[in-house]
Amino acid sequence: LEIDGKGGAAFENTILEKVERIKGVEAVAPVINRPSRLTIGEDRALRIQLLGIDPERDPKGRDYSIVEGRQVEKGEELVFDKAFAEFLGLRVGDTAKVNAKKTFTVVGLFQKNAGMDLGLASMAFMPLETAQTTLMGRSTVVSRNAIDMIQVVTAKNVDPEKIRPAI
Repeated sequence: LEIDGKGGAAFENTILEKVERIKGVEAVAPVINRPSRLTIGEDRALRIQLLGIDPERDPKGRDYSIVEGRQVEKGEELVFDKAFAEFLGLRVGDTAKVNAKKTFTVVGLFQKNAGMDLGLASMAFMPLETAQTTLMGRSTVVSRNAIDMIQVVTAKNVDPEKIRPAI
């Protein structure tokens, strides 16, 4: 399940704790999801989806493994889909600019664990707190703790549709 703001607007992440307490919810992960401009070197620019994630919570809601380097922790760090990074010629330790402003360091590469999910192909992760200050425009921010969505994982024996009304 995913919870997003009305009309796609950002919302307070205080909702996260309320959802976490609902019976049958196994895990929740806050996310900021924004299309962004990535610049590699002096002049190679492209659009990608950047996700601000909580590195402790995110792996519980998304099925991937870090295959090189490490997960993002804090500050200006990025983790890329391994195949996408190879296509771009990026390796752990390389740098890239986000939205032509801040320079970020590639600290890791991830790979989807099961099946093929093309939605992860042109995507990178950054720490949630960094995304809140780097990707969210002042006009759309509810507060410095705003998020775009919450990913909800239900317990194995719980039908997600039965939890939806409680959310």
